[in-house]
Amino acid sequence: AVLVLDDSFASGYLIDGKPWLRHASEEARKILAQLGPEAEVAIVRSSEGTDQPTELTRDHLRLRDQLLALEPSSRPADTTRALTRAAQLLAASSHARKTVFLISLAAKTGFHGDEPPWGKDGPTVVPLELRTPKLPNAAVTSLTVDPDPGAGSSGAAFDAVVGHFSDTPAKLELQLAIGDRVVARGTLDVAAGGHATKRFIAMLPTGVRATDASVSLVGDALATDDRRWVRASLRDDVRVLLVDG
Repeated sequence: AVLVLDDSFASGYLIDGKPWLRHASEEARKILAQLGPEAEVAIVRSSEGTDQPTELTRDHLRLRDQLLALEPSSRPADTTRALTRAAQLLAASSHARKTVFLISLAAKTGFHGDEPPWGKDGPTVVPLELRTPKLPNAAVTSLTVDPDPGAGSSGAAFDAVVGHFSDTPAKLELQLAIGDRVVARGTLDVAAGGHATKRFIAMLPTGVRATDASVSLVGDALATDDRRWVRASLRDDVRVLLVDG
């Protein structure tokens, strides 16, 4: 058997205070125990570009440790590639019964085309979709900065665009950090499935001409898309002498 687990960035979504991947790992450990000590098993992660196992194993203690150590990656899912690798691993097995347990958020972007990753003689797929019917999410989709003379010579205006991927409107909390220090907080009303822009006006620290700044959401269930960074810099004043003639 092969356990295919979704460790994409989306697996960091908090459900009941824990990342979804933690719930998936618990389910995978139950399946591993049910398969019995003689079962040859491999764990295949579905995040894009991840290293994959080269063979099945009966070392269930090592597999259990792998499941306990799983962490959400920063990459999207490539479920089709993971299923293809699972079928390749099982093709080399002498066991008559070959099963792939798919524990996934079933993101559409993880599947490529309509064709299955193997033919009619491939393994049996047992999908286990551990997710709530709806997973609302908000994200900071862009961040820009411009000088703001109205705020003084070191003033800057930060415009953050926020998307709200949900069926209901929401009031979202955001914060602006300059360097590693939070300098402003505010709220933003966003319609269901809509986008809105939040503007922050702030002063760069005294004596600083350029620095990194970020705007982030507070309290969102999926942290990986909650922050955007920008380089804030002040224009140097250039003295010019014009001579006529």
